[in-house]
Amino acid sequence: MRTAIGRVPARVRPDATAGFTLVEVVIALALLSLLMLGLVSALAGFGSTAARLEARAGREGDAWLATAFLRTALSSAVGQLRHTLPDGSQSAYFAGRADGLEWLGSMPARHGAGGLYLFRLEADGPPPRLLLRYLPYVPGATPAAGAFASQVLAEGLDALRLSYESRARRPDETTHWSDIWAEPGHLPARVRIDVAAGGQAWPPLFVSIAAVDHGTVHVVPELGD
Repeated sequence: MRTAIGRVPARVRPDATAGFTLVEVVIALALLSLLMLGLVSALAGFGSTAARLEARAGREGDAWLATAFLRTALSSAVGQLRHTLPDGSQSAYFAGRADGLEWLGSMPARHGAGGLYLFRLEADGPPPRLLLRYLPYVPGATPAAGAFASQVLAEGLDALRLSYESRARRPDETTHWSDIWAEPGHLPARVRIDVAAGGQAWPPLFVSIAAVDHGTVHVVPELGD
């Protein structure tokens, strides 16, 4: 059949550009897979970072609490009370070494009943950890084995080091630091505590010990371990 002007209408062909070829679909799926893989990896990375930050914040919080407690308990160290050493000499309740410390001081009231306590700061393990042992002070009493209660101040202890600053007794006297406190009749002016735990070093802790009246001395019997 001819048109009004005598032409045969052209047959309409299917649009060759409609839809996607198989190759295009495969490429699109591959790109989508790569995009999803990137998103999943990013989310996993965010989660891992958040977990590490949370763990670090927890360690820093524990370190802050431990150092705050040590600062309070150690700054109140008592030098007036003495005990008798095996050689018959008198010593304050303070024994300082590079790897540990024993002293008589006041328990912060918010952590217990308050009052005088015998404290021991030392490394313990395995597993390695920073441990504080404490026992209420009773004049003349000999603590039984295992009588000291304990509190873990840090898990995963990597290093513990203590040093002690001498106390100047004259205005022109120069102080010095040592790893062992060798003056049993006196307390040091300051104690430095360096701790590394969980692969992270704590900021150095400097604790000033208040001056004591060495003219007032009370001798009590020796306490056993």
